[in-house]
Amino acid sequence: TTPPVIDIKNESLDLSNKKRSVSVSSVDSGSGVKYSRYTVTSSTAKPSSGAGWITNYNSNFTFEVSGTGTWYVHVESIDNVGNLSYVRVGPFAVDMDAPIITANPINRDWGYVDASVRITVVDTYSALKEVRYSLTKSIDRVYTGWQYSNKSSLNDVVISETGVWYLHVEAEDESGNVSYTYFGPYKIDKVKPDMNMGYVSGARYIVGNNHYVKQGDSVTYWLEAKDEPSGIVLTYALARDNI
Repeated sequence: TTPPVIDIKNESLDLSNKKRSVSVSSVDSGSGVKYSRYTVTSSTAKPSSGAGWITNYNSNFTFEVSGTGTWYVHVESIDNVGNLSYVRVGPFAVDMDAPIITANPINRDWGYVDASVRITVVDTYSALKEVRYSLTKSIDRVYTGWQYSNKSSLNDVVISETGVWYLHVEAEDESGNVSYTYFGPYKIDKVKPDMNMGYVSGARYIVGNNHYVKQGDSVTYWLEAKDEPSGIVLTYALARDNI
């Protein structure tokens, strides 16, 4: 008439990004243990028969609790005359999902105004521990020396200097899960083009920078334009008379 005695030894219940090992020992001093069974759920309520229970015929067995969530372990043991014992252990706080990092916009073509980028970080289970980000001119991953860090899920970044920039972001949650990604390129050019122009031929006479011609005359000039870093799209010269 005495049911089996169930002894459960488990790893920490505290929040972690690790799987948890659970060891079960079931002993019956009378008729002996017929079988044990277990299941892992997100509820303290004992599951109904057949609701995901896993049967084990050993007196001692081990299994793991994994996957992001708050979990409870339910164990039953039945002896050979039908006596039943039930034990519940938990909650196990497991977070195996790293934060999700997004940015808007994810890049920008050449422009002469500042580039404004919003970083959004979402963690579906545990809280954010730290968000780190840096601006560089390379896609090479940043590991240390982050330029900015905080615990905010929203960060607004303004890129104002001329160049081709990449935004590197790393986010860590309280469980120790880490995400990294980069966005870009963000292209900014606040430097005006450099243009030079010179006279070649065709003027009737020249006084200083004034070249005198008659209607219908053809005058040749050379025109050179340079621009770093975005390059020249269009170069033109405008000529007008005094009328």
